[in-house]
Amino acid sequence: MLVNVLVLGGFFSILVLALQATDLLGAAQYGPAVAASAIFTSYVFLQVFNMFNARSTRPGCSALKGISKSRSFFYVMGLVVVVQVLLTEFGSNFMQTAPLPLAVWGRILLFAASGIVVGEAVRIVQRAGMKGASMVPQCA
Repeated sequence: MLVNVLVLGGFFSILVLALQATDLLGAAQYGPAVAASAIFTSYVFLQVFNMFNARSTRPGCSALKGISKSRSFFYVMGLVVVVQVLLTEFGSNFMQTAPLPLAVWGRILLFAASGIVVGEAVRIVQRAGMKGASMVPQCA
C-alpha cells in the first residue's frame, strides 16, 4: 500500500503542478477564474478516479476486479461527481468558481483518468515482482 500511495501521490502532485504551470487544460483563454476552477476541479477528479485505486488493498490485484458488483462505490462516486459539477458550474458566489467549457471538462476527465492507468501499472509491476518470489496474491 505504501508503494501505491507514494507513486500515485507523486504522480498526482506532478500532474497538478504541471496543470498549474502550463495551460494543458486550455482554460487560461477563458480567464483566470476559469483556469482556477479547472485546476480545482482537476484535483477533485483526480481523487474521484483514485477511488478506483483505493479499492485494491492487495499488491498486484487489479482495482477494476469485481467493479460491476460495487453499487455503493458507484453511488458514492456519483454523488461526489454531481456535487463537484454543481459547485463548479453554479457555485460561483459560494465557492468562487466559474463554469467550465465542455472541452475543458473533457481534458480534466482525461487527465484524471490517467490515475487509474498509473495505479494499474503499479499493480502489474508488483504482481510481476511477486511471481518471481512465489508470493502471488489471491485476488478475490
